[in-house]
Amino acid sequence: MPKQSSAFKALMKEVGQMDTLISTFMNLPACPAWLHERHIYTAIDAHQGQMFGQYHTLSCIIGVIQNGYGGNKKTDNGKTYYSVDKKYAHCNFSEHNNTHGIYFQEYGSNEPFSGGTSVDKDVLRKPRWFCLGGRPVCNLQIQTAIVAEAMGDDSIEMDDTTRNRRKGGFMSFFFEDTADGGYSSLDITQIARNNYHLLPSIFSKSATAIRDARSENIERRLFDPAELTHFENILRLMLVSKVKNGKTCPLIRSRRE
Repeated sequence: MPKQSSAFKALMKEVGQMDTLISTFMNLPACPAWLHERHIYTAIDAHQGQMFGQYHTLSCIIGVIQNGYGGNKKTDNGKTYYSVDKKYAHCNFSEHNNTHGIYFQEYGSNEPFSGGTSVDKDVLRKPRWFCLGGRPVCNLQIQTAIVAEAMGDDSIEMDDTTRNRRKGGFMSFFFEDTADGGYSSLDITQIARNNYHLLPSIFSKSATAIRDARSENIERRLFDPAELTHFENILRLMLVSKVKNGKTCPLIRSRRE
């Protein structure tokens, strides 16, 4: 691809730039939730040029690592040839259990991506979603559904009071603001009740069922406090996909502190 080639040539002009980007990408902290690629751009400081965008830079890095090299030894006296460090080379990011634990897949509807600072028209394509450090807590379809429920999305059935509270409070919850309109006290447990059976890596202990004395129907479930706190933290990572500014991602904040 011409623009991916442009990204490669631009990165090769500055000594050490490719090394730094690859090393940063391959050593990102583990994240058990799926992350949209725009947060990877921010985490690795992906470059954007006049004729190539950040997604071209990320594609370039992925391609170079998977091939084990970039460029051509026979041209420019090898000045535009790059050989990947053996400890990173030939990692197949399409394999879920690859050696480095970095896996991605394309998912969702087409989104606009910048083709470069001098390119007027965006590129429409499906976004890549990344899992870092091994297996995610669930698949992307389940994460998308949980996020929709957490945000009070109109596609999820719930009463209007709950929907309005979630729409107004999920961002405050994400930023750990205690003034979240009751989101933490009312919604977290309910979202957990609806989805705990889909998240066995979080809720490993059986949720205690509280039954109605007359009908024996389950009225509610009680969770282990530590597991519920863990679920809160995972839910914040899941909600990262709905935050436009990649710098707010807890994964990225923790890397830079």
